[in-house]
Amino acid sequence: MTTPLPPIKRSTDVPWKPAEAFERFTAKFGQWWPVSTHSIGGTRVARVVFECQPGGRIFEQFADGRRYQWGRITAWEPPHRVAFTWHPSRDEGEAQDVEVRFEPAHGGSRVVLKSWGWEKLGPRAARERKGG
Repeated sequence: MTTPLPPIKRSTDVPWKPAEAFERFTAKFGQWWPVSTHSIGGTRVARVVFECQPGGRIFEQFADGRRYQWGRITAWEPPHRVAFTWHPSRDEGEAQDVEVRFEPAHGGSRVVLKSWGWEKLGPRAARERKGG
């Protein structure tokens, strides 16, 4: 049995109220996601989609119509929480789980991200977890 790796936990404060921060993260995901450095297709990517509903997909679509799934929405609780699997260009069995919470803070929001399940990647886990 593989020993579980500790989850990644990150947070940042943003100037938007939780409802707006939630919408920017989810419905406008394709507008802020850094496709040039964090995608399968790079310059071939025509759009990134975050389907805003339970069971919705997260995917990139090339100009020629090909799609590459990155994950699936597992919890949809606007404007406070969204959770999804994350496995860009990998088998779903290797997916990490991601939870993002939107909490009121300092007139805006604190966005809190937690990601776990890295051990599913086996020998690649430590490197992938570090972003390599």
